[in-house]
Amino acid sequence: GAMNACDMRGPPTVRVTLPLKVVNESNGSHGHWSAKARRRAQARSLVRLALPMHLRHGPRSWPVLVTLTRIAPSAGLDDDNLRVALKAVRDQVADELGLPSDRDPRVTWAYEQRRGSRKDMTLVRGYGVEVRIEARVDGTPCVVVAQSVNK
Repeated sequence: GAMNACDMRGPPTVRVTLPLKVVNESNGSHGHWSAKARRRAQARSLVRLALPMHLRHGPRSWPVLVTLTRIAPSAGLDDDNLRVALKAVRDQVADELGLPSDRDPRVTWAYEQRRGSRKDMTLVRGYGVEVRIEARVDGTPCVVVAQSVNK
């Protein structure tokens, strides 16, 4: 296929895996609003705890590409649901980067997912979220369509 800016990424600058299970909050099957609020707060606090020490070694210049990868032992979510599931993580990453909002043009957000193993002790029962932050190669935002999980 044709190469685009996203294929030209160098080695990741910041990569941190959070032991966090994210779910699609919009489909209504994940309980009471207070449970959703608790999951959201948990996601944000994990990012708040884990990211700052990694960011010290992170990209020194804008723009950046932030890739959020949902790791799960099960089949993947579709693109829209993946974005919804990772919204709390995205919001807190934006905060940690010192941005006024997650819509700041200096950041391009990409979404991926992959299978996780229940034997992997860095995950919680096979679930996790990887946050990768790297310098964006050229000034143009690149769009990454969610990768489907290998069946």
